[in-house]
Amino acid sequence: MIGGGFPTPEAKARERVISTYVVVDKARQRIFTPIFKRILVTYCHGSKSDLQPGQEIEVWANDSDGDMQQLVKARVLGLYPRSQILLCSTAKPINAPNLDISVRAGEPYIMLGCSNRSQKDPFSISHGCISTTTPDANGFIRGDTAPVPGDSGGGCFSAETGKLVAINVAADTRNGNRAVLVPVSAMISILVDHHQKDVQDLMPDFMEGDGEDQFT
Repeated sequence: MIGGGFPTPEAKARERVISTYVVVDKARQRIFTPIFKRILVTYCHGSKSDLQPGQEIEVWANDSDGDMQQLVKARVLGLYPRSQILLCSTAKPINAPNLDISVRAGEPYIMLGCSNRSQKDPFSISHGCISTTTPDANGFIRGDTAPVPGDSGGGCFSAETGKLVAINVAADTRNGNRAVLVPVSAMISILVDHHQKDVQDLMPDFMEGDGEDQFT
């Protein structure tokens, strides 16, 4: 699936690496995005989510080397309806991308989705550009692709660097059907502000500052 952007050969080559960061639930109906090797994020449309804090689930994810898909146990850490995201921890490390907290307007991106649910391979890839980095009242930024059902929760990666810059949570149907994105910086803030003990237990190096080389 191709969105509003025109992928360069370099961006097409990055698709192969970025596709290893796809994480889906056991039924392959909901897409998650790893933001750290033990932390996942997905969408949360309202407080009446089918997933609730403390709930245990299983997800399909690539191992920490990105070589092999496996079924991994995960636990819901919390729901954040205003930001429309849900955070989970995984029982063991999985493959996770580097992060970029300095997303800029006009930056080309590659976005993962799970919109082809009737197909044997339900995953989709779209290309677009960040259209605005000025957060709205809920902290969302925008991309110029038009998401479809199943894309929520998918990662938005820089086509230039392959780093994760945001996740898609909705479509802005009132303003050109643009992608509604939660930037990486907002997700990290929620994680640190609300789940400091979980982060300390799961990623002690991050809390000590040794994990900061994962994002720029």
